[in-house]
Amino acid sequence: HQLGYNLFWRGAEQEVIPYCQENQIAVVTYSSIAQGSLTGKFPRQLDFPPGDDRANIVIFEEAVWPHIYAGIEQLKRLAQTVDRPLAHLAIRWVLHQQGIHSAIVGARTVDQVNDNAAALIGDIPLDVFEKMTAISNRVIENIPDTGNMYRYYP
Repeated sequence: HQLGYNLFWRGAEQEVIPYCQENQIAVVTYSSIAQGSLTGKFPRQLDFPPGDDRANIVIFEEAVWPHIYAGIEQLKRLAQTVDRPLAHLAIRWVLHQQGIHSAIVGARTVDQVNDNAAALIGDIPLDVFEKMTAISNRVIENIPDTGNMYRYYP
């Protein structure tokens, strides 16, 4: 099963991922670095160009983004303690979660592809994943459960 899942979008943990585990269904995630937000590259004040679909995603909404941004800043400090880019930690966190078999991570350049692949190299201490989850837990309290992160209801 393929589903949107990342540090800031974890609704699938409640029923979908456990169901897949119980029924031996592999889970592949997309939006694993939360539409690029978990690279830490977005500023406090968002200003997406016209036509950029990210402007319609729940985590970038005006009432939600300040909480996401604060969480990203905490995660960036944590990433510095293990000398890894935040995106590496975000990718590895997803892959570390029980029931997740693979993660799709978008890239727009060859350098981004190489950087994403480098996330799989080396060890990350387990307590880092625990700290990431704790930060995530605080942030997701401020994200509305809209059913899907894109507010797409066909």
